[in-house]
Amino acid sequence: QLSGKIPSEIGNLIHLESLDLSENEFSGEIPPEIGSFIYLEDLDLSGNELSGEIPPEIGSLIHLENLRLNFNQLTNIPREIENLINVEKIFLYNNNLSNEIPIELYNLNKLKVLSISNNALTGTISNSIDNLISLERLYLNNNQFSEEIPSEINGLISLERLQLHNNQLSGLVSETICELNVDFDSSSRFNISNNLLCPPYPNCIENYIGEQDTTECSE
Repeated sequence: QLSGKIPSEIGNLIHLESLDLSENEFSGEIPPEIGSFIYLEDLDLSGNELSGEIPPEIGSLIHLENLRLNFNQLTNIPREIENLINVEKIFLYNNNLSNEIPIELYNLNKLKVLSISNNALTGTISNSIDNLISLERLYLNNNQFSEEIPSEINGLISLERLQLHNNQLSGLVSETICELNVDFDSSSRFNISNNLLCPPYPNCIENYIGEQDTTECSE
């Protein structure tokens, strides 16, 4: 039940390798002094009441492998996230993230899990997503992503889970989606329902497309 702001003096702990302040009642912004943790491998601030922007100084955590900031009230993904060259897991779900995913995030080629569901992210899913060559799980559901699902997503040969439901994705679904190594008949592994995707649908997902708003589709 720790509360109040995370003190700036925490930046004096420069030799930290792991910091877990999760499931407390911390509020205010993440202090920029967090950039002092140049040896940090695990950062867990989830389950608090942290707000405002994620400080750009987070890009200094070049040894970070696991980033957990989920269940807060954070509002942005900084471009400096591309400096987390060793990160394998990013959990930012259930925040107040808005605007587009910064293109720099797609340079994290060691990333295995990207979970940013339940936010208010907009724009498109970039065709640079195929740069995430190590990605195994992708959770983008419950946002406001629009336009087509990029065909490049189907080149992620390690992908096991794809969650894109409850967005505003539209257009056709590429037949190459059938090349993904996912279990299409398991909604916990594959879900693209509640979008604006148009028929005809690839045979491999025809029975798993879920509800779609096709009113804007051409006949």
